Amino acid sequence: MPKECLLSLALIMRDAAEEILVCLSSVAQAVDEMVIVDTGSVDDSVKIVRRFLRKWQQEVPGRRGKLYDFVWQDDFSLAKNYALSRCHGEFVLFLDSDESLSEGTRENLRPLAESLSAGDIPSGVRLVAVPGQAVHERKIDLLEIWRENVDLDGTPVAGEADDLAVRLLRRQELLRYRGEVHEQLVLTDGRQTKIAAAAKGLLSIRHTGYRPEVKAQKNRRNEEILLKEERQGGSTFLLDYYLAETHLSRREWREAIECAQRSFGSTLPVHDRVAPYRIIYQALRELEQEACSQAGLEIAEGEPLPEPGDRDNEHLQAARSLRQQGEAVLAKAMSAFPDYPDFYYFRGGRRWNAGDKPGGKADLERALLLAEAFPAAHPEADFRFKELLPSLRAVLEQVRKEAET
Repeated sequence: MPKECLLSLALIMRDAAEEILVCLSSVAQAVDEMVIVDTGSVDDSVKIVRRFLRKWQQEVPGRRGKLYDFVWQDDFSLAKNYALSRCHGEFVLFLDSDESLSEGTRENLRPLAESLSAGDIPSGVRLVAVPGQAVHERKIDLLEIWRENVDLDGTPVAGEADDLAVRLLRRQELLRYRGEVHEQLVLTDGRQTKIAAAAKGLLSIRHTGYRPEVKAQKNRRNEEILLKEERQGGSTFLLDYYLAETHLSRREWREAIECAQRSFGSTLPVHDRVAPYRIIYQALRELEQEACSQAGLEIAEGEPLPEPGDRDNEHLQAARSLRQQGEAVLAKAMSAFPDYPDFYYFRGGRRWNAGDKPGGKADLERALLLAEAFPAAHPEADFRFKELLPSLRAVLEQVRKEAET
């Protein structure tokens, strides 16, 4: 491969016939090399890719396109590191087969890579602050790109906010993927990676992998791998954090709390740092509701529990303890992340139901202000509260009406 190879595309695929042409076509004019690793397709993916690569290489002398076979071993990092080892570009764009560069921004990819190669930080690229890392560092290792979660026709997927994902990396011998699932890029010598994020207007990705029927299948696959790792003591980066999410989705509340608490000991991704608090709070809330049901009580979140008395039982005592724990988690989360709207929203509902109408209304109004300011204040972060905004506005409208009367 010539030394002037600036940019490689890398991806792993399996049964991607429906989407692979869209992915490859979106980067065809920007990259010098394409490295495609198939992990066991039984559809027409391999034929489609071979035909595409043949034509793509014929169009411009010097282009290099290779398709490799790789035996799938329930380990995304193994397959991705294999693909990475076959790349020659100074930078590697690592996409999933259900991703494509968005029209209107794809022409910015190569100029962006050229600027980064020259040591420049172009307009529209923001350095991400990481504890212990100087934010003025200009030679970045990883670039996060916004993904727009859409259906095949480009319609936004309901309930799926746009998210940031590392997709461009500076190729280095020590930079490798880690983790059997939810894989992350790390420097194997222990140094902190230097990360930047591209503005949506500069570069964005169209992602069709969160369509409900597709995401459900992915979630089942990922859960199986994670739970197998839990049994075998696997090495997935942030394993406890992802296990907490898995147990929460399976309504295994105590296991979710245990894993989320353990995850505080690891370095969380910048855009997910509040997630363990959310998980613990939600699990405690569900456990409290279960205890109330077992005590024969129908009580809304935050509504006063009966005072201790002759009719007390173990379920009611458990409900009181779980409520205290939930309130403590909210207080800790609000102290650690005072500009996140989530916890004001949760506490506002609890206060209102408990009879503290002024306090509940104040918390809900504060949550709305923070939610509206959040994207500008944290452009590098996933705005995960977005899906709760309609609910917050509806609740706040009702609260204001009740307060007036």
